[in-house]
Amino acid sequence: DVFGYVTYWLFPKQQYGHLDNNGVRPDRAGQGWATFMYREVLDRFRREGLRFAHVDTGLDDAHIPARRAYEAVGFDRAVPSVDLWQDLAPG
Repeated sequence: DVFGYVTYWLFPKQQYGHLDNNGVRPDRAGQGWATFMYREVLDRFRREGLRFAHVDTGLDDAHIPARRAYEAVGFDRAVPSVDLWQDLAPG
């Protein structure tokens, strides 16, 4: 029974790993599974000899649980950024 997943990228030349898409099924939310998965990935990064870990997330309310889980495993530095979007619909 799959109830959570996490994907990640390794960038050995730049000495960092990036946590990418991830999630936990709503009926398993709040049980510590996200924290468990992130710790496992961070341990993998360490075994690979990486120095840094990176994750990005939204600032909207829907991402509050994700931000809490990232902070629970030690993410503590925020770098402001700007995302630009373009509507490609005709008109």
